[in-house]
Amino acid sequence: LKKEKISKPNQFPIIKTCSKPPKMNRGIFLCLIVLAFFTCSYFCEKGDTYYVSPVGDDSNQGTKNSPFKTIKHALSEDGNVGSILLLPGLFTESVTFQSGSQISIESAYPSAPAVISGQGANSCFNIYGNVNITGIQFQNCLGSIIISSSYYSKIDIKSSKFTGDNSVAALRISNYNSNVNVTGCDFESNKNHIKMDSYNNYGGYFNFSGNSFKNSPGNGIVMSKVTYTTYVADNYFYNHTNAPLSLISCNDVLVTKCTFTNNYHSAIDVQSSSGRISNCFFNKNNATTMNGAALMVSGSSSNFGVVKSVFSNNIAMNGAISSDQSATINVQFSALVGNSASDTYSEFYCSGNGEISALYTYNSKNSGTASNCQNAQLIQNDEALELLLSELSI
Repeated sequence: LKKEKISKPNQFPIIKTCSKPPKMNRGIFLCLIVLAFFTCSYFCEKGDTYYVSPVGDDSNQGTKNSPFKTIKHALSEDGNVGSILLLPGLFTESVTFQSGSQISIESAYPSAPAVISGQGANSCFNIYGNVNITGIQFQNCLGSIIISSSYYSKIDIKSSKFTGDNSVAALRISNYNSNVNVTGCDFESNKNHIKMDSYNNYGGYFNFSGNSFKNSPGNGIVMSKVTYTTYVADNYFYNHTNAPLSLISCNDVLVTKCTFTNNYHSAIDVQSSSGRISNCFFNKNNATTMNGAALMVSGSSSNFGVVKSVFSNNIAMNGAISSDQSATINVQFSALVGNSASDTYSEFYCSGNGEISALYTYNSKNSGTASNCQNAQLIQNDEALELLLSELSI
């Protein structure tokens, strides 16, 4: 008798598979392709592009030749996912971008940007989701853009202009762990340009690059309690009554390739914060009633580095650079030229156990006593100074 093979307990039976998959009928294959195309076309409509014009109509189709009238209606059609192009003209609505939204909104024609106005009474954009804003002009808003997003939302603001905002700030960021990029924008004649109060203790980043900040009776950028790295690069700060850049309880703020000129306060005012300044130019800042015309650092937890920067023709009560309340500043490969003091010390001023150290740092043409800081040794060598200025393209 032939013995039967008995399977072991808990052993799955072996299933023999075909060596080649069966061929699909060509007609069925083509039908599936067509079905997939129309299915995608149907479900992707929510991510389409809609046009909006102040002279449009919300009963229109939202095309370039038949635009909607309001941004709100375009958002309702998009389902908070998609693109909105604004045709030239003045929009006077206050718009909210909901949490979870994925919206790109921009001027249809960069040479004729759309204008969003709060008419001096309303906020313009309130953001809780992911939004990309390009080429829009905001004017006379009470909060041009207010960002309250959380949980790693991403907001990009590019090539836009902010004017005449008399609220807390034209751009207000009060969020948790979002990523915010502001690039190539112009901020002018706002009460304050940007204010951040973020508590981003678990991630997120902020980047301000290639912007212009001008003519404010208040501050340029105010950062409070921003604990992850923030980049401030290639910006221009001109004519601020208060500090163009104010840092309060922040960590790892990197300021590079910025120009601070003709401001009437310490150009950078640092309180209990850490960071680094590199390749910056501080010129003709006037702070005769305070110390530190270019840089004022205070607070025992403050530690700031300065490298390859130029401080010229600044006026303070004491010091183009000042350290107070046990703060620490380290200056390297920098130049101080033509600075002056309404009191005594034109270059470095230390008070309240503040410390400034200097390495390969040069000064020239300064009035008054250079420094009262023990470790801040300045080198007077015009030839080396000219070489450094040439290297820094100043």
